[in-house]
Amino acid sequence: LPLICAHLQDYVKHGKLSTIECKNHVENSSLYRLPLICAHLQDYVKHGKLSTIECKNHIENSSLYRLPLICAHLQDYVKHGKLSTIECKNHVENSSLYRLPLICAHLQDYVKHGKLSTIECKNHVENSSLYRLPLICAHLQDYVKHGKLSTIECKNHIENSSLYRLPLICAHLQDYVKHGKLSTIECKNHIENSSLYRLPLICAHLQDYVKHGKLSTIECKNHIENSSLYRLPLICAHLQDYVKHGKLSTIECKNHIENSSLYRLPLICAHLQDYVKHGKLSTIECKNHIENSSLYRLPLICAHLQDYVKHGKLSTIECKNHIENSSLYRLPLICAHLQDYVKHGKLSTIECKNHIENSSLYRLPLICAHLQDYVKHGKLSTIECKNHIENSSLYRLPLICAHLQDYVKHGKLSTIECKNHIENSSLYRLPLICAHL
Repeated sequence: LPLICAHLQDYVKHGKLSTIECKNHVENSSLYRLPLICAHLQDYVKHGKLSTIECKNHIENSSLYRLPLICAHLQDYVKHGKLSTIECKNHVENSSLYRLPLICAHLQDYVKHGKLSTIECKNHVENSSLYRLPLICAHLQDYVKHGKLSTIECKNHIENSSLYRLPLICAHLQDYVKHGKLSTIECKNHIENSSLYRLPLICAHLQDYVKHGKLSTIECKNHIENSSLYRLPLICAHLQDYVKHGKLSTIECKNHIENSSLYRLPLICAHLQDYVKHGKLSTIECKNHIENSSLYRLPLICAHLQDYVKHGKLSTIECKNHIENSSLYRLPLICAHLQDYVKHGKLSTIECKNHIENSSLYRLPLICAHLQDYVKHGKLSTIECKNHIENSSLYRLPLICAHLQDYVKHGKLSTIECKNHIENSSLYRLPLICAHL
């Protein structure tokens, strides 16, 4: 919900949503991804549970976190006239919402059919600064190596643009790039000139990219030291070599881990840099906010830094205590991704089972979703998993239904229960149940 304030700066300033309303909105609602209800619950809407009028009004009158997805994922919804292509086109051109780039990325057919011309899409990419551009180079390492996207093109892409997930356009629209709709030169100065949401990931995932001098370690180090972006902790998690080589001392990393931890507060600092500078949120308040809470993705440090833990930089005892004593955003992932970690006795299956039953963490459902074998082998019984779904209201519980299609089909979770779950709860990603199932 803070994103409402963070991303709707102009919206708030212009009186469309007063600060009082924003405060009340935060305290009284739980609708971070409500737009997704419209986007992913096509059938849900069609069946009259949420009328198309209500959905249309919702789209027109709000500017929530994922509204762009409505256009991206509701191709049929748009085609059927519920949201005209003109409205969608205007929405794309006139806004700079969280996932607008995805419209281009995922709506390949949508673009091809002239609903959004390739020229418009190209202009959109060049003229905006959207959420995920850097990921192109990060995830397309093999793609780059094999010459599908030359390293020169990749370097240009990073240095010249400033869009958080626009790279996904290249990643998902491979053909789009090949056909010259997005020139390789246009990508270049993105990293050096911007300070976006996931820039640290460029350093984290592009270790080879950094080593080869395309982005100097000095630049990377400065970027890390001088910014307070959303995923900086990941620098420690993913840049094992980076830390080992003294670019970021283990002491600094350890202090960072021990003393901080916040769901999206980094975003406040990252995206509200101007907001902070202008005195709306003092740096003191921001600093206190960071120091006194416990961070969005810290659990990932344990999950991804297996070697980091083994080498004594973060003792298994500290890690174990961290897991048992906190209720952080992604702690469940420790169980999900650290299967070996659990097997080797560092975290006993009993502890993991207790962790699941006794906590209500952000991604606990993922344990069931991704650990199918873990469940099958009796470490977590299907009954326990079923109870977990029925009795909790966790962030991604719907994903259990979404990813465990077989789990649902086999009667472990009846479609009736799933339907009731959707109608009776207001969880972050519940709509995904319908979308993915």
